[in-house]
Amino acid sequence: MAKQVRKGITPALVVDAACKIIDSEGLEALTMRRLGAEMGVAAMAIYNHFRDRDAILDAIAERALGDLLTGVKPGSWRSRIRRLVAAIHTWADEHPRIFEVVANRPNRPRAFYPLMSESLDALRQAGLSRDSRVRWYHTFLMLIHGYAAWRAALERYSRLTPNPNDQGELTAAQLEDWRAVHSVSARDQFDHAIDLLLKALEAESDRSSKPKP
Repeated sequence: MAKQVRKGITPALVVDAACKIIDSEGLEALTMRRLGAEMGVAAMAIYNHFRDRDAILDAIAERALGDLLTGVKPGSWRSRIRRLVAAIHTWADEHPRIFEVVANRPNRPRAFYPLMSESLDALRQAGLSRDSRVRWYHTFLMLIHGYAAWRAALERYSRLTPNPNDQGELTAAQLEDWRAVHSVSARDQFDHAIDLLLKALEAESDRSSKPKP
């Protein structure tokens, strides 16, 4: 016998509500009961669209990566890489909890594969060998995945002032260095890191394009 699906509830609306809960309260707050309360329906109504909580998280990951693909446009390899990395960075900045959910899914969403291929194709356009493309792909991936943890630490420590009673005797220079290190803009620092990587990548691309003697 076919399931009776309550009118007004769609998979897209369930994902919308789940994202709202995760964004504002964290992944731990997402339960079927909490989701039903957010949508004004019984928790059982959600099972008509998703078999369980994990299926909802998979749908969130699919949507998030699919949205990134909509920003993919043709261009030079530099513009393609910068545009893609900037889009991921903006997403991670605006929705850090959703970013963490997507990054930690045990199975890759379908939308991951064209996103991966887009990245590798831009590196192929730069004239890199297969091995070099893979190395650079993971280099950018390390920066993107590590960014969220680094930013959280920066925000946490920027609110603190070292206490000499706890840390031992600190010099004026050490205190000044502490303030300088923890007063940077996360966005500016990320852009600086991308600029450095692109310069190094451009140098390798130039070497690869030169004819061998």
